[in-house]
Amino acid sequence: MNPLRGTDPKKDYFITDAHGYDQFDYRVDYSGKTYLVETKVRECSSTFYPDIMIEEPKFNYLIAEAYASGVVPLYQCFYTDSVYVLFDLRKCLDVQTQVKSCNKTKAGQDRGYVPKRVKMLPLEKAQQYSYVIPSDKLVEDSFNHRYTVIY
Repeated sequence: MNPLRGTDPKKDYFITDAHGYDQFDYRVDYSGKTYLVETKVRECSSTFYPDIMIEEPKFNYLIAEAYASGVVPLYQCFYTDSVYVLFDLRKCLDVQTQVKSCNKTKAGQDRGYVPKRVKMLPLEKAQQYSYVIPSDKLVEDSFNHRYTVIY
């Protein structure tokens, strides 16, 4: 893991990444709470689909962690129209499971399709935000100013 610590004394956060095919992408400790975050980047606009898909095993893992250890399970998706949506999965417990034909894996050329158990999260259960992709120089300057990488 490569944890990042904020250097801004007004903030209190700690971010760690996860490697491989984990059940979430990163953990954030902020103001006394721990968040487990799964992130997706979609190659479409935020209005292309009416609902947002999450695989049932991932959803179940994040919810189980919430009950077991009190973490906040989050699912966020970024879209090509500079919109991202953020779900607190604890507010999606009533969403029914469906079986959909999905890519077998997200890597490789011969992926094929398989039936997968998924939950289609309705957009009205998400918070929606807009974002701007900054220049490479701005990202580098901002990162080096605010974070220290700990090995």
